[in-house]
Amino acid sequence: MNGGEDPGPAVERVEGAVPRGGPGPGHGGSERSMDDESLGKGFSDFIGVEHREGDDGSVMLGLTAVEHHLNPAGTVHGGVIATLIDVAMGRAAESQMEDEQVPATIELKTNYLEPGRPGRIVATAHVRKRGRNVIVVEAEVHQDETDEVIALAIGTYAPV
Repeated sequence: MNGGEDPGPAVERVEGAVPRGGPGPGHGGSERSMDDESLGKGFSDFIGVEHREGDDGSVMLGLTAVEHHLNPAGTVHGGVIATLIDVAMGRAAESQMEDEQVPATIELKTNYLEPGRPGRIVATAHVRKRGRNVIVVEAEVHQDETDEVIALAIGTYAPV
């Protein structure tokens, strides 16, 4: 650091924050199931991701995109869509894991086909291939009102 430069904002501990590594699923916390109405407290809960349905190897999640989900162009921010995809694919992968395991995202590739509009958007994810060390999952996001596909994705997850 050059003399006298501001080191930037101090990092503060957020009250109620959980340190990296636990507690939580696989770390002494309660185990999650595909039937949970809530996806747990965290970023996905914060932005409003809701579980719609799921079974072994597939899941459907939804989100009602409102003003705070939009970018300056008035469309759903790509990061919101990517989060919805990652949560859906992670939940699908998790359904193929042992109870004490949780999915870690290794790779996530998203193709944005159309801009997302305010209103209901839905992500559907399914396990494409369960390997010995990784799980490959595919997802599609569509605008619920028009059924227009707005994004396609493929991701690789590792049980940890």
